[in-house]
Amino acid sequence: MEYSSALSNLQSRQQIDISQTYQSWRHLSEHYRASYAGGMGWKSIGGKDYLYRVTNRTGGGRSLGPRALATEDIYEKFHSGKLKTKARLKDLSASLAILAGGARAGKIARVPRLTANILRKLDEQNVLGRNLIVIGTNAAYAYEAAAGCLLDTGLTATTDCDLMWDARSTLRLAGPEMRNGGLLAVLQSVDKSFQTYNASAFCAVNSSGFMIDLVKATPIPPWKNERSKLSEQDAMTASEIVNLKSMLASPKFVATAIGEDGFPVPMVAPDPRAFAIYKLFLSSQSDRDPTKKDRDRRQAFAVTELIEKRLTHLPFDNKSQLIFPVEMRGLVDELRQPFIDGNGRDDLPDAFKIAP
Repeated sequence: MEYSSALSNLQSRQQIDISQTYQSWRHLSEHYRASYAGGMGWKSIGGKDYLYRVTNRTGGGRSLGPRALATEDIYEKFHSGKLKTKARLKDLSASLAILAGGARAGKIARVPRLTANILRKLDEQNVLGRNLIVIGTNAAYAYEAAAGCLLDTGLTATTDCDLMWDARSTLRLAGPEMRNGGLLAVLQSVDKSFQTYNASAFCAVNSSGFMIDLVKATPIPPWKNERSKLSEQDAMTASEIVNLKSMLASPKFVATAIGEDGFPVPMVAPDPRAFAIYKLFLSSQSDRDPTKKDRDRRQAFAVTELIEKRLTHLPFDNKSQLIFPVEMRGLVDELRQPFIDGNGRDDLPDAFKIAP
């Protein structure tokens, strides 16, 4: 019996189209910010006109020289290029809006709206994948998108989003909101009701009870002095979690999912093999909440099924297991057994099935 169903031909086409259009929009948007952010104009100094490039919102910039054929040519090319790029971005945005409607109608719009908006904002601030990655239940949206499947909604439903911070990274290339106000400031730019509480500064909660948890791997050795905040101004302090090193050390898994609004969502998560093994490990911990343990186990096997059947370029080989502590490596056989043994498949619970 098959427990995974690929997207229909129409759904696959919709997902491919929206992903490709999004990548074109994203690359052009990055080019626009890099090449045309700010402005360019003439500034009169001492009776002479100078071409001036403004590079920030406070008017900072630099002179490109006095008015001459060369600077007039720079001026014309800048403004004509900016207009053309802006027009192209407008066309791509319109295309995305049309494709988003198709994604909603085709029932492939998956990532909850608030989560999607937060991830888009983190990507805009240039910290998604560089400083922060998505772990926990929401990572499953990256895996199903790459596998061309839809996981059972019972496995993906959640009222929180876990973000893992790589404390080795810096905010040098991050956007101004992240550098100046930290993660909480970015969250509040999406939903102003997000707040932290003294007892749990690693967690920000909005007025609807949706939580964002900031975690990081426990340093090695544990007494090593390591930063606990992304920026000095941040109200959020990362919670240290033991055994997260394997998630941090695993290759980053990049995919484009689709939000409930039908628009693309950039996703960066741990390698799905790391996710599956860590989830199965969590399900075996005696101090883990029993309800969470059961869900951890089901998620572990569901993602393993995606790996075994659709993400076959990610084998559970010896090399891939080297990032895990010795106590976790033995879980690989347990994870794979139902998919190696044909008879074992029929014994899998319905929750492991992938929705059509």
